[in-house]
Amino acid sequence: MSPEIPDHEFLKYTRRSMILVGAWKMKVANKYLSAFYKIWTVLSQSYYILFCISFTIGMHYVLKDPIKLAETNQYLLLSLLLLWKLILSQSQTIRSRIDEIVCWETQLKKQAEVDRSYTQNVKYNHRIFFSLTSMYFLTCCQFISNGYMNWARMRSDFPSEKILIFTGWFPFDSKKYFDVAYWFQVSNGVFVCMYSISFDSLIISLIIVATARLRILGYKFERFGEGERVNFSLLLKSLILEHQEIIRYVENLNESLKWYFFCDFVVKSYHISLVLVSLMNQNKSALVFSFLILLYLLTQVFCFYYHANELILESTNLGNSIFHSK
Repeated sequence: MSPEIPDHEFLKYTRRSMILVGAWKMKVANKYLSAFYKIWTVLSQSYYILFCISFTIGMHYVLKDPIKLAETNQYLLLSLLLLWKLILSQSQTIRSRIDEIVCWETQLKKQAEVDRSYTQNVKYNHRIFFSLTSMYFLTCCQFISNGYMNWARMRSDFPSEKILIFTGWFPFDSKKYFDVAYWFQVSNGVFVCMYSISFDSLIISLIIVATARLRILGYKFERFGEGERVNFSLLLKSLILEHQEIIRYVENLNESLKWYFFCDFVVKSYHISLVLVSLMNQNKSALVFSFLILLYLLTQVFCFYYHANELILESTNLGNSIFHSK
């Protein structure tokens, strides 16, 4: 096995982000740290799942109000899509794809052109991660700021009506314990941000890895037979097997994500249309948040489907590379 190329991991920052939110399955040697991480994983995921349950059951409070129902629907669907991504990230199929990426990285040979292409793709993937992080945190900060200002205004204008950010059901009197219910919803905005960063960067990384593998394979085909004397039959067989492995990887990835992508596209289209309409009828503070939500949605849509299209184009380019091989 060839030595691992150091300091360049596709999932380096995604892994750290998922560890932070307790969504990365890992083995910890220290039994105390292992126990702490398992507890954190259960608590963090349960916290968000309880939010989704509260939000979903609370829908019946706004069924007779079309405007509030439409507003509630858009955020509820986004929350449930995020929960779907959490479940996908924990599935065996996605875990197998992650293990395959690590195995592929350790088997890369130290060739100048291969190393250069690999490093370029890794750095590009890391830029995507930090771009998503910046966009999502900006939206999260605006959400928390709006939440705090609304909370402070309701306290200063006592006894004004107290309104939660989202409609929700609670197993206690949410009017009596309004602050608990209110900040439960606000704090989940942070989880939405962290989960979005982790799972969106994971899905995008899984796609970019397939594109990078095809690009490196295309280079190998273009240089087929060059350099030292080799057994052309064995070399060709190894390249074909590598191509078949990439095809299997993409097929398994597509099988895992195809229905998610379909629902994601429908929900995001619905949400974007509602946000565009709401931009025309809001005050300045709400306008800024709606604009950031619009950028948040467009960023997700662009990153997912642009990189999926790049995978298709790179697959076409592989045919050209084989045609121009010597």
